[in-house]
Amino acid sequence: MYRAAKDGVRVPLDLEPYQTAVVVVRGGHRERPHLTESTVPVLSVERHGPVLRATVEASEAGTHRLVGTDGGHRYHGTVRVDDPLAPVPVDGDWRLTFEREGAQPVTAPLGSWTEHDALFSGSGTYTTDIDVDAVRLRDRRVLLDLGDVRDVAEVTVNGTVLPPLLWAPFVADVTGHVTAGRNTLRVRVANTLSNERKKPLPSGLLGPVTLRFRRRTTVELRRA
Repeated sequence: MYRAAKDGVRVPLDLEPYQTAVVVVRGGHRERPHLTESTVPVLSVERHGPVLRATVEASEAGTHRLVGTDGGHRYHGTVRVDDPLAPVPVDGDWRLTFEREGAQPVTAPLGSWTEHDALFSGSGTYTTDIDVDAVRLRDRRVLLDLGDVRDVAEVTVNGTVLPPLLWAPFVADVTGHVTAGRNTLRVRVANTLSNERKKPLPSGLLGPVTLRFRRRTTVELRRA
């Protein structure tokens, strides 16, 4: 989504804390159909005969107004999302195991592992099980939001290892990996060397951990 202006191109950005984005503007290309206004993230816009079809992704219920443009003409449409998309907290106790010889698992709520060993630097794995109803997964994208992580993380869902999370926001797309019924989540976290050098810092999976849901829908925009 963007809007051409006399002084350049205006691109709205909605970023989470510490999130980064790269915007590439290429010259010499014919302008394609696109949206200029939307209150939900836009995934794609295509022209189909007299209308524009936009695919958007909502994170909560509501009515959203869309405005698009193509060939100098404006198009308008509205999308209504009735799905509440309520998040699911992954709370309760987790099992933490430090990666060192002789380490015994510690079962406790999430928090800095300095509560268990203030001077440990290295990796630790947090494990828990979560039950998810099939209705929560149907036609939804599913995200695992780890909350606060010190300092990097790797998520495993039901034995499948996902790409590492190296910076905030620590969110993994677990669509297709989380299934109806019981699921096993493992989060391997590594901190810095500061702790073993007797300068302890908060470390590990601090959370809160939450399953979040997104609903994708396609809407037609008609010429104004």
